[in-house]
Formats: sequence, C-alpha cells, structure tokens
Amino acid sequence: AKLLGAENGTMTLANEQSVPVRVERGRVYHENLNVKIGGYFVKTSGSVGFDNSVDLMADVPIPGGLPGLKNTPAIAKALTGKRVLVPIKGTLSHPLMDPKQFQAAIAKLAQSVAKDVSKDVLQRELEKLVPGGLPAQGTTGSGFFPFPIFQKK
Repeated sequence: AKLLGAENGTMTLANEQSVPVRVERGRVYHENLNVKIGGYFVKTSGSVGFDNSVDLMADVPIPGGLPGLKNTPAIAKALTGKRVLVPIKGTLSHPLMDPKQFQAAIAKLAQSVAKDVSKDVLQRELEKLVPGGLPAQGTTGSGFFPFPIFQKK
C-alpha cells in the first residue's frame, strides 16, 4: 500500500478469480491472487506458514503520479504502467521487503526505462534536426544525409 501511495492498507479481492492453493510442509501456497489496493491491482504468489511467516512475491504496478518523478516527466511517462516484483518476507504482523532483491528488480526496471527514455529523447532531437523524418535505409531522399549513420533502421 505504501509503494502505491494508498492512504490505507484496505485490500479488495477481485471477483470471480480462481486461485490455486495447496498446503505442504506447514505452509499454504497460492498463485496469482489479485487484490486491489489504492485503485491498483497487485498480483501475489507465494506462501504463508502455519507459524505466520510469509514468503511472497508481489507484482506491483508503478503509479503514474509518484511524487519523486514530478520533475522528470520523461522518466515518469516511461515508468507509468510498468510493473516491479516486490519480494516480501517476515511475518503476517511484520512483513518486510527483501531489500537486495527489491533493489535488483528496480535496477532492472531502471535499465529498461533508461533505454525507452533515451530512444524517445533521441527521436525528438532528430525530428527537430530533420523535420518530417529521415530517408529510408538505402535511399538518399532529397539528397540530405546520405550517410548510413543518419538513416533509419
């Protein structure tokens, strides 16, 4: 709920869902449980032990209005709609994110977003340089930029 900026931790189960559940060695395992938190759908898989321990993976969407992204609209746009896997350990009364796994997931997402943002920025700058686009591969168009480095792929 905190990651999504929800004011409270109220969860709503999605209607008409089928969630595979099995009990094995003192743990209740589930897959693909969809819950709605703060207007976002979060999918969880993992297990809860009879001892109240949790070992879950939450597939969480990145909300579009994260406060830390207000000054970076290109990054905010690239992140919106992406999802990140959040590992949750600990107990039912005191759940904890695994910081190393979470950092690795964020790093992977950041690499993907950086590629998307750099492509968009490059495309906008090229459009300013050459309004109307670049000639197709192997052509010289109107005679401008006949070099392969300036041609679209």
